[in-house]
Amino acid sequence: MKHVHAELMKQYAEDAMTTDKPWELWEINTGSGPISLSDHPAWSINGKYRRKPKTININGLEVPEPYRGEMEIGQSYYHPNFENEDIANSYVWNDDTVDVRIRDRGLLHLTEEAAELHGRALASFTEVG
Repeated sequence: MKHVHAELMKQYAEDAMTTDKPWELWEINTGSGPISLSDHPAWSINGKYRRKPKTININGLEVPEPYRGEMEIGQSYYHPNFENEDIANSYVWNDDTVDVRIRDRGLLHLTEEAAELHGRALASFTEVG
């Protein structure tokens, strides 16, 4: 039987092929939220390890990178919206021209939190004082 983190270990090894500090790309969730690693992981059986989500910089703010992959019909997604009080709207993927345009313009997120952060970063260009 393989180690519970075998697939993650493989990804970590791939990162080690590109940087001498692969732990800087990883975090562990100990129950109180994700914590950046400061050295090689111990690969504790109960640890919840993951690569840090990739980000983009918008006006000096780090925002989760928009999702640009394939979507399933009926899959929920979010994108920044400035028409009403909520800065992120929830949508369902229908593979129509609007869905494709949102994805291709780099505005599609798989979580509401990511879409809100993206929206706030975009709004930072035009907000007054």
